[in-house]
Amino acid sequence: MVTVGKTEPVFDDLNPCFEKIKNKMHVICNGDKHALLRFTVKKHDPNDESNLKVYGYFVSSAYFIDKNPTHKYKLYSKPGKESKGGMFISFKQFSIVEQPSFAEYLKSGWHINMSVAIDYTSSNGDPSDPSSLHFLNYDENNGNRVPNQYELAMRAVGSIMESYASKKRFSGFGFGGIPLKNGEQTGCSHCFNING
Repeated sequence: MVTVGKTEPVFDDLNPCFEKIKNKMHVICNGDKHALLRFTVKKHDPNDESNLKVYGYFVSSAYFIDKNPTHKYKLYSKPGKESKGGMFISFKQFSIVEQPSFAEYLKSGWHINMSVAIDYTSSNGDPSDPSSLHFLNYDENNGNRVPNQYELAMRAVGSIMESYASKKRFSGFGFGGIPLKNGEQTGCSHCFNING
């Protein structure tokens, strides 16, 4: 048996209300709503956490609890034998929240696109300086351009996103630069199209 959740103890209360537990379905029952779950009520002993007295337990499934919100669950000391005192547990709230996967979002008609923004601020240094992240480097043997770190990052992410992008086209913006307009420099802009 694997413990998948535990509440904080409630002291000096013969009718305790335990705090809410929130967890993922794959942790609680491996995603199977019909899998049997065992709920156990124990007496808290701060001096001995490993050997707590069991008041009782019940077995149910996430599916049954969800469909029967007002059901009262009798506690048993062992199979077929109810706990002393006729104790039971009921849920004030129980909900299963479905969260679609990435693939399910796409299948339902959602679209994904990607925009990139290039930092043109002076903190990156002069593009002709090899220490700059914007350095435009060329291969000494064949003269071909060698991508800088920004370009490599955009290609890495873009090559994955392109498979999911509806238009297969990405918009690119710059910030912290002085773009040209009609061939003339304008003031510093914090958002401009890099294609003009």
